Amino acid sequence: MKQIVLLNFLAALFVSCGTPETEQAPEPWVSKNPVEWPQFLLMNEAYFTGERILFGASAFLVTNDKDTFVCTAKHLLGPDGGVSPALENDQVNSAMIRWKLYTRSQAKDTFYAGELLNAKRDPADILLLKLEKGGSSVLPLHASLESPGQGERCYIVGCEYKEEDCLQNVFAVNFAGNFSGRLKFTNVPAFELPGFSGAPVLNKSGRVIGVLTAGDGAAVYATPLSEVGSWLK
Repeated sequence: MKQIVLLNFLAALFVSCGTPETEQAPEPWVSKNPVEWPQFLLMNEAYFTGERILFGASAFLVTNDKDTFVCTAKHLLGPDGGVSPALENDQVNSAMIRWKLYTRSQAKDTFYAGELLNAKRDPADILLLKLEKGGSSVLPLHASLESPGQGERCYIVGCEYKEEDCLQNVFAVNFAGNFSGRLKFTNVPAFELPGFSGAPVLNKSGRVIGVLTAGDGAAVYATPLSEVGSWLK
Protein backbone atom coordinates (compact mmCIF):
# COMPACT_ATOMS: atom_id res chain seq x y z
CA MET A 1 0.00 0.00 0.00
CA LYS A 2 2.81 2.40 0.92
CA GLN A 3 4.53 1.58 -2.36
CA ILE A 4 1.37 2.42 -4.34
CA VAL A 5 0.93 5.73 -2.49
CA LEU A 6 4.59 6.60 -3.13
CA LEU A 7 4.29 5.80 -6.83
CA ASN A 8 1.14 7.93 -7.15
CA PHE A 9 2.89 10.81 -5.38
CA LEU A 10 5.92 10.57 -7.67
CA ALA A 11 3.70 10.44 -10.75
CA ALA A 12 1.81 13.54 -9.63
CA LEU A 13 5.07 15.33 -8.88
CA PHE A 14 6.41 14.48 -12.35
CA VAL A 15 3.26 15.80 -14.05
CA SER A 16 3.20 19.05 -12.10
CA CYS A 17 6.93 19.83 -12.09
CA GLY A 18 8.82 17.71 -14.56
CA THR A 19 6.97 17.81 -17.85
CA PRO A 20 7.36 20.63 -20.36
CA GLU A 21 4.49 22.89 -21.38
CA THR A 22 2.31 21.62 -24.21
CA GLU A 23 3.67 22.85 -27.53
CA GLN A 24 1.39 25.35 -29.22
CA ALA A 25 -0.50 24.01 -32.20
CA PRO A 26 0.84 25.25 -35.54
CA GLU A 27 -1.15 27.91 -37.35
CA PRO A 28 -3.15 26.33 -40.21
CA TRP A 29 -1.34 28.34 -42.89
CA VAL A 30 2.27 27.71 -41.74
CA SER A 31 2.67 24.45 -43.70
CA LYS A 32 1.81 26.20 -46.98
CA ASN A 33 4.22 27.82 -49.38
CA PRO A 34 5.02 31.25 -47.86
CA VAL A 35 3.67 32.97 -50.97
CA GLU A 36 0.26 31.62 -49.89
CA TRP A 37 0.50 32.92 -46.32
CA PRO A 38 -1.97 35.59 -45.22
CA GLN A 39 -0.87 39.21 -45.21
CA PHE A 40 0.78 40.22 -41.90
CA LEU A 41 3.04 43.13 -42.76
CA LEU A 42 2.06 46.78 -42.37
CA MET A 43 3.92 50.07 -42.73
CA ASN A 44 3.68 53.12 -40.49
CA GLU A 45 2.48 56.65 -41.11
CA ALA A 46 2.37 58.48 -37.78
CA TYR A 47 2.09 62.18 -36.98
CA PHE A 48 3.21 63.86 -33.77
CA THR A 49 3.28 67.37 -32.39
CA GLY A 50 6.20 69.52 -33.49
CA GLU A 51 5.70 68.47 -37.13
CA ARG A 52 7.32 65.11 -36.45
CA ILE A 53 6.44 62.30 -38.85
CA LEU A 54 7.24 58.58 -38.87
CA PHE A 55 6.81 57.13 -42.34
CA GLY A 56 7.63 53.62 -43.53
CA ALA A 57 9.47 50.72 -41.88
CA SER A 58 7.36 47.82 -40.62
CA ALA A 59 4.66 46.89 -38.12
CA PHE A 60 2.19 44.07 -37.55
CA LEU A 61 -0.92 43.12 -35.60
CA VAL A 62 -0.85 40.72 -32.68
CA THR A 63 -3.81 39.26 -30.80
CA ASN A 64 -4.53 37.34 -27.61
CA ASP A 65 -7.98 36.36 -29.04
CA LYS A 66 -9.61 39.03 -26.84
CA ASP A 67 -7.88 42.19 -28.01
CA THR A 68 -5.77 43.13 -31.01
CA PHE A 69 -2.69 45.33 -30.83
CA VAL A 70 -0.20 47.05 -33.11
CA CYS A 71 3.47 46.21 -32.64
CA THR A 72 6.57 47.88 -34.06
CA ALA A 73 10.10 48.94 -33.07
CA LYS A 74 10.73 51.73 -30.60
CA HIS A 75 13.87 53.06 -32.32
CA LEU A 76 11.67 54.26 -35.19
CA LEU A 77 10.61 57.13 -32.90
CA GLY A 78 14.05 58.66 -33.46
CA PRO A 79 16.37 59.46 -36.36
CA ASP A 80 16.00 55.94 -37.81
CA GLY A 81 12.31 56.68 -38.39
CA GLY A 82 12.79 60.31 -39.34
CA VAL A 83 11.42 61.59 -36.00
CA SER A 84 13.34 64.56 -34.59
CA PRO A 85 13.57 65.32 -31.78
CA ALA A 86 13.13 61.69 -30.75
CA LEU A 87 10.24 60.56 -28.58
CA GLU A 88 10.50 58.45 -25.43
CA ASN A 89 7.78 55.97 -24.46
CA ASP A 90 6.30 58.32 -21.88
CA GLN A 91 5.99 61.14 -24.46
CA VAL A 92 4.21 59.24 -27.21
CA ASN A 93 0.60 59.41 -26.07
CA SER A 94 0.62 63.15 -25.42
CA ALA A 95 2.47 63.89 -28.68
CA MET A 96 0.54 61.53 -30.98
CA ILE A 97 -1.85 63.17 -33.44
CA ARG A 98 -2.59 60.18 -35.66
CA TRP A 99 -1.01 56.77 -36.32
CA LYS A 100 -2.08 55.03 -39.53
CA LEU A 101 -0.91 51.70 -40.88
CA TYR A 102 -1.47 49.95 -44.18
CA THR A 103 0.18 47.57 -46.64
CA ARG A 104 2.34 49.20 -49.26
CA SER A 105 0.00 48.75 -52.21
CA GLN A 106 -3.32 48.80 -50.34
CA ALA A 107 -3.26 52.15 -48.55
CA LYS A 108 -7.04 52.42 -48.83
CA ASP A 109 -7.44 49.60 -46.27
CA THR A 110 -6.19 51.62 -43.32
CA PHE A 111 -5.63 50.61 -39.71
CA TYR A 112 -5.40 53.12 -36.86
CA ALA A 113 -3.33 52.71 -33.71
CA GLY A 114 -4.33 54.32 -30.45
CA GLU A 115 -2.82 54.46 -26.98
CA LEU A 116 0.73 53.21 -26.43
CA LEU A 117 0.47 50.60 -23.70
CA ASN A 118 4.13 50.24 -22.65
CA ALA A 119 4.26 53.97 -22.00
CA LYS A 120 6.91 54.00 -19.26
CA ARG A 121 10.51 54.77 -20.16
CA ASP A 122 12.09 51.46 -21.04
CA PRO A 123 15.19 50.52 -23.06
CA ALA A 124 13.37 47.59 -24.73
CA ASP A 125 13.13 48.27 -28.47
CA ILE A 126 9.43 47.50 -28.84
CA LEU A 127 6.14 49.41 -28.92
CA LEU A 128 2.70 47.92 -28.28
CA LEU A 129 -0.31 50.08 -29.10
CA LYS A 130 -4.03 49.50 -28.96
CA LEU A 131 -5.69 48.91 -32.32
CA GLU A 132 -8.43 51.52 -32.57
CA LYS A 133 -9.77 50.71 -36.02
CA GLY A 134 -8.85 47.99 -38.48
CA GLY A 135 -9.46 46.79 -41.99
CA SER A 136 -9.82 43.25 -43.24
CA SER A 137 -6.69 42.76 -45.38
CA VAL A 138 -4.25 41.83 -42.59
CA LEU A 139 -4.31 38.84 -40.26
CA PRO A 140 -3.35 39.43 -36.61
CA LEU A 141 -0.68 37.05 -35.37
CA HIS A 142 -0.81 34.99 -32.19
CA ALA A 143 2.16 35.48 -29.88
CA SER A 144 4.50 33.03 -28.23
CA LEU A 145 6.33 34.38 -25.19
CA GLU A 146 8.82 31.50 -25.18
CA SER A 147 12.17 31.44 -26.97
CA PRO A 148 12.56 28.88 -29.78
CA GLY A 149 14.82 25.89 -29.47
CA GLN A 150 18.46 26.29 -30.42
CA GLY A 151 18.79 26.06 -34.19
CA GLU A 152 15.01 26.12 -34.74
CA ARG A 153 13.79 27.33 -38.10
CA CYS A 154 12.09 30.72 -37.80
CA TYR A 155 10.75 33.27 -40.28
CA ILE A 156 11.20 36.99 -40.86
CA VAL A 157 8.34 38.70 -42.69
CA GLY A 158 9.33 41.99 -44.30
CA CYS A 159 10.11 44.15 -47.31
CA GLU A 160 13.16 46.03 -48.47
CA TYR A 161 12.64 49.74 -49.05
CA LYS A 162 13.74 49.40 -52.66
CA GLU A 163 10.86 46.96 -53.39
CA GLU A 164 8.18 49.57 -53.92
CA ASP A 165 5.45 47.06 -54.87
CA CYS A 166 6.30 44.54 -52.15
CA LEU A 167 3.47 43.32 -49.92
CA GLN A 168 5.61 40.96 -47.86
CA ASN A 169 8.45 38.50 -48.28
CA VAL A 170 9.28 35.58 -45.98
CA PHE A 171 12.89 34.71 -45.11
CA ALA A 172 13.88 31.57 -43.21
CA VAL A 173 16.51 31.95 -40.46
CA ASN A 174 17.76 29.87 -37.53
CA PHE A 175 17.51 30.76 -33.86
CA ALA A 176 20.99 31.16 -32.37
CA GLY A 177 20.16 32.00 -28.76
CA ASN A 178 19.54 35.00 -26.55
CA PHE A 179 22.00 37.85 -26.81
CA SER A 180 21.86 40.79 -24.37
CA GLY A 181 18.12 40.45 -23.95
CA ARG A 182 17.46 40.04 -27.66
CA LEU A 183 16.76 37.01 -29.83
CA LYS A 184 19.60 36.27 -32.26
CA PHE A 185 19.10 34.63 -35.65
CA THR A 186 21.72 33.39 -38.11
CA ASN A 187 21.87 31.84 -41.60
CA VAL A 188 20.26 35.06 -42.78
CA PRO A 189 19.49 35.24 -46.53
CA ALA A 190 20.84 38.19 -48.46
CA PHE A 191 18.51 41.15 -48.13
CA GLU A 192 18.88 44.83 -47.26
CA LEU A 193 17.79 45.53 -43.68
CA PRO A 194 16.42 49.08 -44.19
CA GLY A 195 12.65 48.76 -44.11
CA PHE A 196 12.66 45.69 -41.85
CA SER A 197 12.70 47.51 -38.51
CA GLY A 198 9.47 46.57 -36.74
CA ALA A 199 8.90 43.43 -38.82
CA PRO A 200 7.56 40.26 -37.14
CA VAL A 201 9.73 37.21 -36.50
CA LEU A 202 7.75 33.96 -36.34
CA ASN A 203 8.61 30.57 -34.85
CA LYS A 204 8.14 27.28 -36.69
CA SER A 205 4.49 27.17 -35.58
CA GLY A 206 3.71 30.57 -37.10
CA ARG A 207 3.55 32.39 -33.75
CA VAL A 208 5.20 35.79 -33.53
CA ILE A 209 8.07 35.73 -31.04
CA GLY A 210 9.77 39.06 -31.65
CA VAL A 211 10.01 42.36 -33.50
CA LEU A 212 13.04 42.81 -35.73
CA THR A 213 15.25 45.63 -34.50
CA ALA A 214 18.84 45.24 -35.71
CA GLY A 215 21.31 43.33 -37.84
CA ASP A 216 25.05 43.18 -38.49
CA GLY A 217 25.29 41.23 -41.73
CA ALA A 218 25.97 37.85 -40.15
CA ALA A 219 22.97 37.92 -37.83
CA VAL A 220 19.74 39.76 -37.11
CA TYR A 221 18.23 40.54 -33.73
CA ALA A 222 14.69 40.82 -32.43
CA THR A 223 13.19 42.17 -29.22
CA PRO A 224 11.12 39.34 -27.71
CA LEU A 225 7.34 39.74 -27.38
CA SER A 226 7.77 38.74 -23.75
CA GLU A 227 8.83 42.36 -23.11
CA VAL A 228 5.15 43.29 -23.49
CA GLY A 229 3.83 39.89 -22.48
CA SER A 230 1.56 41.15 -19.70
CA TRP A 231 -0.82 42.58 -22.32
CA LEU A 232 -0.69 39.51 -24.57
CA LYS A 233 -1.66 36.80 -22.09
